[in-house]
Amino acid sequence: MREVPVIKHPEVRNASEVPKLEMQEAQTAEQVYYDWKVKHEEMFSIFDETKQHLSNEELSTYMPPQVEGSDFETEEDARAFQAEMGVLVSLQEAVRSRKGRDILFADFKVLQQQCPTILVDVLHGAILKEELKKMEQTDEDGLVAGDKERATQVRTDLQEKAELKTIGKLTGLEYQLSLRFDPLLRETEAISEDELLLIKAYQQANRGDVKQAIRNIRAMKEGIGAGKAARSGDVVIRPAAVAKKYGSDTAQVNASAKRLELVTRKRLKRDFKFGVEQTYDETQNFVDHDLVSAYVNYHREMEVLYRALNKGEIVETAYVKEIIERAMPALKKNPPTIVYFTGDYGTGKTALARHIARYHVGKEPIVVAGSKHTDPDAFLDRFQIRKLSSRESLNLIRQEMGIEKEISGDLPIGDIISEIIGDKKTLREQVTDKVLRDQYNRELLLKTGEWFDEKKYQKYAKEQKDKLSKEVVDDIEEQVDTLFGNPVQGRYVLGYMYQAMMEGRPLILDEANALSPEVLISFNDLLTRKIGERIATKADIKNFKIRSGYCVMWTGNIGERFDKRARASYELDAAAFSRVIPIQMRYLPQQDAVANMTGLLERLESDKLSEKAFSGDTEMLEFVKRSKGQAKADQIFQVLLVKLLNDRLGAELLVKDGDRSSTFKDLYRLSMGARLIMNLFEGKVGADHFPSLPNMDRLVGDGTGQSLASELKKANLTMRELLDQVVGEYRDYGMSMDLEYYLWKYVKRYDQYPKEQAIIYAVLTKAGFFPETQGWPDYKRCTDIKEFSAAMDFDPVTGKAGKRVEKYKKIQQNGESISLLNVEGGGYHLEYFSSVEMLQLLFGYLPARRQAEYKSIGEVIRKEKRSAKAHEDLSPEEVARYKDMFVTMGEIIDGMNGSYWKTAAEVTEFRNMLRSFRLRELSEKMKTDPMAAEELVEEIDKFYNTLIDLHERMGKIDAKTAAKAKALGTREKGRFLSGLMSGKK
Repeated sequence: MREVPVIKHPEVRNASEVPKLEMQEAQTAEQVYYDWKVKHEEMFSIFDETKQHLSNEELSTYMPPQVEGSDFETEEDARAFQAEMGVLVSLQEAVRSRKGRDILFADFKVLQQQCPTILVDVLHGAILKEELKKMEQTDEDGLVAGDKERATQVRTDLQEKAELKTIGKLTGLEYQLSLRFDPLLRETEAISEDELLLIKAYQQANRGDVKQAIRNIRAMKEGIGAGKAARSGDVVIRPAAVAKKYGSDTAQVNASAKRLELVTRKRLKRDFKFGVEQTYDETQNFVDHDLVSAYVNYHREMEVLYRALNKGEIVETAYVKEIIERAMPALKKNPPTIVYFTGDYGTGKTALARHIARYHVGKEPIVVAGSKHTDPDAFLDRFQIRKLSSRESLNLIRQEMGIEKEISGDLPIGDIISEIIGDKKTLREQVTDKVLRDQYNRELLLKTGEWFDEKKYQKYAKEQKDKLSKEVVDDIEEQVDTLFGNPVQGRYVLGYMYQAMMEGRPLILDEANALSPEVLISFNDLLTRKIGERIATKADIKNFKIRSGYCVMWTGNIGERFDKRARASYELDAAAFSRVIPIQMRYLPQQDAVANMTGLLERLESDKLSEKAFSGDTEMLEFVKRSKGQAKADQIFQVLLVKLLNDRLGAELLVKDGDRSSTFKDLYRLSMGARLIMNLFEGKVGADHFPSLPNMDRLVGDGTGQSLASELKKANLTMRELLDQVVGEYRDYGMSMDLEYYLWKYVKRYDQYPKEQAIIYAVLTKAGFFPETQGWPDYKRCTDIKEFSAAMDFDPVTGKAGKRVEKYKKIQQNGESISLLNVEGGGYHLEYFSSVEMLQLLFGYLPARRQAEYKSIGEVIRKEKRSAKAHEDLSPEEVARYKDMFVTMGEIIDGMNGSYWKTAAEVTEFRNMLRSFRLRELSEKMKTDPMAAEELVEEIDKFYNTLIDLHERMGKIDAKTAAKAKALGTREKGRFLSGLMSGKK
């Protein structure tokens, strides 16, 4: 069993002392649970990666290859393959009867344990198909039907490339499955009954706290969100403050809050807290104070960061959230105030503007690129209305609706409309669907923080379609009638500004400061218009109303990198500047002194945390807040760390032997080095911001921060470069090389700019990379820039023009070569880091357990032990009978609580019926009283009879079938209902 860090947290002393034996038992349960959780998490992370290529469809349609005895080395291998085939046939029959695309873990486990060769073959076919499809999409021009010979050659080449890529991916998967998954599966299945009891008890002891933490966190965040959205602090501030504000007393305020909570609970079907400030003030903040609440909160935060980064969206670190907080009030004003994001290259201005539009305004933005060469008349023309031909106009509609067929030729306009769009009803449905999707994003997606779900949207659209306001319905009808009523004239396409106003979408003017003042002034009047105001246009269409969601964001580049001779073109005139809210964006905060790594190293040594004991809550809170503050100051490190996570929010990394934290140390050095380079780029060159670099005066200017900053014009290690070219390549290439190698590749890009290359190389050396003792070039020994360039003409793998870096090697065979990290004979090994560890690296230490909490865990353990003792008297036959019955009942409840029912009314009736039975109560009672088993069986039988009646009322079965089913025994009734779920009566 591999060594894993403990989850045991330091004790907080309080009045209720816990006997030493009970404390030890509770902490043992915590450790056993964590050991199991890490194995379970790593095992399922491998399953997650595998099932990306493996689905029920792939498995059920798989046809095994035709093999002969000569294909196997021994007769034993041939017999083993035949045995696999027998298991596969049974498995395919079960899979074909099951709905859904995702393969179940149970099926996957059977494949891996009993059909390992077939599993690899299924994966090979699935991955090859995926890779070939990707490659064909990227080389569509080479596969055109007009050149059959070329298309054949291209397809042959793509097939070969796809096959090679498939082998590479499959090799990594097979080793993970056989060398990691199999041992983990054996360990988790070989766990003792005593350990299972402790795991179950620990989960049971925390389950209620987890549910309560989820409710508390949601109530708090929704309360603060309501205050922001309504621009009112009344929902957030303390009752005493509300009473003072309105000249009332606290009792009346509390009575009002109760009424508000009652109405909100009734309308929204969930709890909503008012007076958030009092409930969660700084001294009682549950995220700082309570282990379970902190874990739930930060686990959710970590998942949001991971999902956003994987989708290519902005990661909302603490600094980014602060920028958004400053921008949103201006964008929500009426009329909206222009928010002007300024900053240096690579700070993410335009990306943030898009992110705000999509996830905080709820609309896809319209983005317009500015240009200093645009004259006022030409620019205004883009923001007015232009007339298109019928064919051009309809092609735009076709593109918006995702219709692939191009309109061409001189078809009659009526035929074009009918062929491409269809009738009025079809167009009306398409426009209505677009309106509902925008509404869904705004009302549901943004409020809940969930990601878009097509199934949930379809349900939402079905419910909301008939609830659209009369104004919206009339507007849709007007659009449809205009197109079909006068198609010969074509349609008018609004300019960007009008389009944003009419559709209620954010307008982003990129590089606004590149436009001349005359251009900006020329459309100032439009920027003063309010939401709801009617606009008159020059076109012969009706005036329109400015819709909610319209707002304007500008971006502009500033900083020392821009040509000073054109500086005047990059400054807004006084009139334009007075109309905007300027927000300067800087690079993400990151501690840039090597000494600050101490805080990180403390978080990496989480096993030492259990050795701590605090005198009370105050000391513990100070410790947690200090750790949180250190983590918050390292936001570049946070984002890079998120890049390494898997779907389970853990990470499997290649680390140095004897230094489990080596990869995180490298990642932290990388973050520090990047921030130092960003400091230079921003002009932060004072003694407080930039360290001295020995002997740099030989290479660049006088070696001072000012001279280095003035030379740095192209090289900047921004978040884009860090994520894509360094950490991204490290992860995507399966850690074949370490971070230092990919950082070296980044530095080598600047060979043509030797002074800039010298600066970034020296800075990264200062951060701890490229030590001379390992064979890397030493810039400090170079007498001038030419000597430095010569030293950098160096290959760390082969040693060309210098010493070879011993940790790398190159395999060369028959003219082909590949570079690798040398792991032979030790030096490196794979290590799994759990989601709990990654969470504390990202956000700081979680709060400590109190002794009373360990006492409650101990009580649950003793209760579970009494329950286990009571059940020892049951015969194996009775245990099997009850277990089978309870499993069937659970499957029925889970299955019928989802998409089984067709209408909301059916779901509601089923849930109300379920609440009327004592299934949960009797299940709990049976844990300590085996005599309650028969009582529970009777209750299950009543539940099944009622459920059969419900199916008859819903028309799912007829009266005769229902009567026959009710005459069956309890276990048979369960099987009958289970058969209904799978379509077998």
